Amino acid sequence: MAIGDAMRFLKDLDHKPELREALYASQGSANLFETLSKAGYPFSGGEFEEAVDHVHVACQTYAEADQLMTRVNWFRLVSANA
Repeated sequence: MAIGDAMRFLKDLDHKPELREALYASQGSANLFETLSKAGYPFSGGEFEEAVDHVHVACQTYAEADQLMTRVNWFRLVSANA
């Protein structure tokens, strides 16, 4: 179910400014994924990448895919710098 949690995170991200701020403030990868888990999104980096593949394939338009990849790239940047 962790992949489902990552997929839900991708859909919810735009509506969770407090979570985005908490992720920005994370000190280290372990802390970042702990913050996600406490917020109801328990998944790993590998599960996130698998979820991206599932959601990306389901995109119906270029605009939808572009919006998804904007969220994906934001998370990749934040997690790489945590």
